[in-house]
Amino acid sequence: MKSRALQDRFVWYKSSQQYPKAYGVGLALLDQSKPEEQRERLNLLYDITCQGNLLARAPELLSRAKKIGVTDKDLAPFHFLSGKAHFQRSQCKLAISDYETALALDNAYSDSAEARYRLGKCLSRVHQPTQARKIWEELVGMKDTFWSPLAKNELRLMRP
Repeated sequence: MKSRALQDRFVWYKSSQQYPKAYGVGLALLDQSKPEEQRERLNLLYDITCQGNLLARAPELLSRAKKIGVTDKDLAPFHFLSGKAHFQRSQCKLAISDYETALALDNAYSDSAEARYRLGKCLSRVHQPTQARKIWEELVGMKDTFWSPLAKNELRLMRP
C-alpha cells in the first residue's frame, strides 16, 4: 500500500481510537520510513501502545527502538513500557531487567516512580526482599503523591 494511503489510514484509526489497527498500520509506516522519520514514527507507536493499553506489544516496540538506533535516555521509556508489560504477565525476571535498565538510563524519567514501585514488587516476588525494601525506601523519599504512599504501605507490610 502506498505511503500516503497508509498515513491516512493510520490517522483515521488513531482518531477513531482503533488502537490495535493503528498500531499495525504504524508498524508498516515505520518499516517504510526514511531513517530521519523513524524516531517520530516510533514515538507515535509508543503513544498508541500507551493510549490503547497494548502492553503486549511493548517488548516488540523496545526491539524496534533498539534496531533503529535509539539509545541512552531516549530508550528509557521503551524499557519502562516493556517492563510494565512483563509485570502484567507476572514475568518478574524480565520486568526487573527492563525496569533496572530504564532507571539506569534515566532515573528521573516521568514514570520512574511507577517503575520503582513495580520493580520493588517484582523483587519481592522473586524473594529479594532486601533489594525491594531499598527500592521502596528510595520511592518514599521521592514523595510522589501516588506511588510513594503505596511504597510506604509495602514497607509496613514487610515489617514483622
